[in-house]
Amino acid sequence: MALYDITQLGSAVEFDITDYKGGSLGRLSTTTLVFAWQQTGASGVKGRTFNFNRSTGAITVRGDQVDLYPNQIAGNIVIRFVDSTHFVAGWVDFSGNISMCMYAVDASTGAISAVGSVRTISTSGQTLYSVELLVLTSTRMLVGWSGVAGDGFTQVWGISTSTGVDASGQGSAYEFDTNRASRISFSQISSTKVLVAYAGNSDNGYARVLDINTTTWAVTIAESGGSPFLFSNVGSNMSVTSIIMDTSASPVIATVAHCVTNFSNSTKWYISRLSINTTTWAITTLNSTTPEEISSEASYVNLNGTMNNLLWVDSTHFLIFFNGSGQDGFARSYLINLSTGALTQISEVEFDTGDGKFNTSLDMGDYLYLNAWQGASADGFIQGFTLANQVTFNPVMMHHMQIVGGLM
Repeated sequence: MALYDITQLGSAVEFDITDYKGGSLGRLSTTTLVFAWQQTGASGVKGRTFNFNRSTGAITVRGDQVDLYPNQIAGNIVIRFVDSTHFVAGWVDFSGNISMCMYAVDASTGAISAVGSVRTISTSGQTLYSVELLVLTSTRMLVGWSGVAGDGFTQVWGISTSTGVDASGQGSAYEFDTNRASRISFSQISSTKVLVAYAGNSDNGYARVLDINTTTWAVTIAESGGSPFLFSNVGSNMSVTSIIMDTSASPVIATVAHCVTNFSNSTKWYISRLSINTTTWAITTLNSTTPEEISSEASYVNLNGTMNNLLWVDSTHFLIFFNGSGQDGFARSYLINLSTGALTQISEVEFDTGDGKFNTSLDMGDYLYLNAWQGASADGFIQGFTLANQVTFNPVMMHHMQIVGGLM
């Protein structure tokens, strides 16, 4: 078996027999994961913990399925861990507003329970449906969202494993893009600097460096003057799917993977390489604003990229889980030359010959991965995957961003 060959591990487990429409996976430990997902219509956000056997790939249920947000329409779910037994979840609610709540996981039983109340950020009925969370410390998280007129906003919120999410944010919300910002993604550079990448004006890819004052928790733009940096001009329903960042270098190098979809049922994947000056925090690109195209695949429906998910394996290898030919589910491993953009497909596995929509994947460490998807009868399935690897790898800092559940 060649290096980085992908294979299925164990059997797929059916976890939802109602109507799975995408969600967000989080790793509680090397053998335990938390999953929050959306069902069709006013079924709200569901949550459950699972065990993962790293040797056999067996996935088993822990605890009961719970309603994180019951009997309401919700979408674009994201979860982020605060510590080994607590996570915060964010989603777009039935009114288009942003909802957030803290949850506790019982380490013995896997039971999930809410901590405090669901908090809401009003967006004045915007329809871009985007939310992103980044846990900064054990008591603070950064929230990003599409707000009034679809503009990009961010704010620090207090969090507590005892009382939950604070009733209001720290200071005023900061508007980082006054034109448009959707499908927002964060990647932390340092304790006070965060890269935000998103679909901006004309659905092109833009990025900025945010500065966070750790005394007042006010958020501003780190670079002096200037406008949001255009890193991709391919447009058409762009979604940032994953960022891998080398923060040990100066300038900092960020490699941004993103997909572009359209209503002719096609999906294209691109790579952009960004250089971030650690003195001025200005961003430049190592490629042109027309990024390197990774691949072009058939796709069932675009849904702003929610059918597909990309995970970095290391600085030159990545996995794609996607809805491809015949609406089937596929996984591929790739090698990419980051200097030339040249791409080599290493292996492919068709993990569902019927349907493979709303892929949501998770890196479990040591070349083990999980993927959840909508399969037969719109039910939810989850399965383990592994990559063949016999080399020693010293990873740079990674931040995996999930494409989250179906649009409303």
